[in-house]
Amino acid sequence: MELASVEGSPARIVPQLSTAPWIVRVLAVIIDSLVINTLVGAVTGQWGNALWITGVGDSSGESLTTPATWWYLGASLAMLTVQAFTGYTAGKALLGIRLVSDSSGRPPGFVLTLVREFLHLIDSLLLIGYLRPLWHRERRTFADSLARTLVIREAVGRGR
Repeated sequence: MELASVEGSPARIVPQLSTAPWIVRVLAVIIDSLVINTLVGAVTGQWGNALWITGVGDSSGESLTTPATWWYLGASLAMLTVQAFTGYTAGKALLGIRLVSDSSGRPPGFVLTLVREFLHLIDSLLLIGYLRPLWHRERRTFADSLARTLVIREAVGRGR
């Protein structure tokens, strides 16, 4: 990592050449979704009924009262907590990438991780934010830029 001044901000740690490619980030999200949906399906028996596939609740209109919804929320919170303090989710660890604060190069912590997840709502507008890493020089979504986080590649051979 090297120290660099980026986008008019004070000097921050920015791993110029080690940011994660867009497709690897997408694959990590897919893996995370599969892990959570598999957990929720195994526990509740409601396969494919978790939030990431069908939206909040199910087609019966039960919304937040279904056990699958609560299990989904709990599993997602657990995964975000692990990411907050390690920088990894299941998908990120498997693919050798992790989330870090751009000012320290360390995992961002719980509050910043939750803020980043809520900021992903901005990314979801017309999907433009999710596609932004394809052309942004630091491969950041809008959520990453606003939360001052980066998704980086781990050094080859470094243990997780």
